[in-house]
Amino acid sequence: MEIQRLSQWQVQHSIASLAFQAGTSRLFTGNQAGDIHCYDFKSGLEVATLQWHKSPVVAIKCCEDYLYSFDKLQNLACWNINTFQIERTHFLSMEKIPIYGQTTAQSLSNSRTSSVPWTVECAQFTPNGKYLIFGIYPPPRNLIEGVDGLYMVDTKTASLVRWFSGNSWINTDCRNLDTITISKDGTQLAASGIDSSWSPEAGWIYCRELVDQWCIEDGEHVCTYEYDSYIDRVVDRKRIDLAFSPDNQKILFSKKEEGIGALSLWNVPPVESRRIPRTEHSENMLLLDSPGVFDWSPTKDFVAFGAPDGFLRFVDIENAAILSKPSFPQSVEQSVHVKNVAVLLEQQVSQSGIEQLCFSQTGEYLALSSQDLMLQVWQIL
Repeated sequence: MEIQRLSQWQVQHSIASLAFQAGTSRLFTGNQAGDIHCYDFKSGLEVATLQWHKSPVVAIKCCEDYLYSFDKLQNLACWNINTFQIERTHFLSMEKIPIYGQTTAQSLSNSRTSSVPWTVECAQFTPNGKYLIFGIYPPPRNLIEGVDGLYMVDTKTASLVRWFSGNSWINTDCRNLDTITISKDGTQLAASGIDSSWSPEAGWIYCRELVDQWCIEDGEHVCTYEYDSYIDRVVDRKRIDLAFSPDNQKILFSKKEEGIGALSLWNVPPVESRRIPRTEHSENMLLLDSPGVFDWSPTKDFVAFGAPDGFLRFVDIENAAILSKPSFPQSVEQSVHVKNVAVLLEQQVSQSGIEQLCFSQTGEYLALSSQDLMLQVWQIL
């Protein structure tokens, strides 16, 4: 495979979210200052600046003539992409969201309150932009209080549609959420995090890293993937990123480790088994040097990784080679197959770490941002 850089340009603030507009040469970015910028990614020239948010824009989504944006303080906005004007806004207050499994749809809030809002830890829009799914933390964030579930709201009415509760988050003392991902067809949701039990006498007695999966249509819990069945302390955990394959048959986990990173590829349970409570265990562990952030091409069988050392790597996940004498990591059981992934292309594209990365809807273009405040767009040839 070959790639070529179409454009690169400097930005003023660190980028928190990226989104291509389908069928155009427009790229939208949401930054840590709360601004949204629209660029012509072939020339690198700015088309418009959209200002309304006052905190980091953690999620944006282009759908037909509209752009949806959501910030860390639970402010949701809908913009007209043609005029760059706001169509409607909502402030989502956690104080009015049903908790612990109440899923009756109701309005969250359309007016600001005087209380300090719970901050958004992670958020994603469904592919059609109809729904927003997010997890939050109370201020100040700590290890005891955390996420009890994920909330799905209608982006048009700001009403609560569904509350997702995972088996790993029930009756635990610490619920720390890492990230969420939605399948390309908008039917499946997965979230990674840690499940811990607290003993006042002994301290942390049991911590494990899990990923829960749900069916978005009805909110049913599909299964729990056990990434690491035991870690010594909750503070020792590393963030787990995840993504569904284009055909929604597999899900990839990437754990942020120093040096060689641990990837694992899992088969999504078949439809007929999704109503049976189960915990999935992977038999395949994949090794990749400093994996970093990643995105799975929507049209190809490869994944793009943006590393902390500025390297961009394209990896063939499916065709991984089994190592004859696996030596990493030591915690892996003998029954697990440790493999080396097939790196299709490797190129250093920045002198600093890559922070955000995403493919266009057709998979022809790849946008990435780095810690040195550079934004780049590459074409996949």
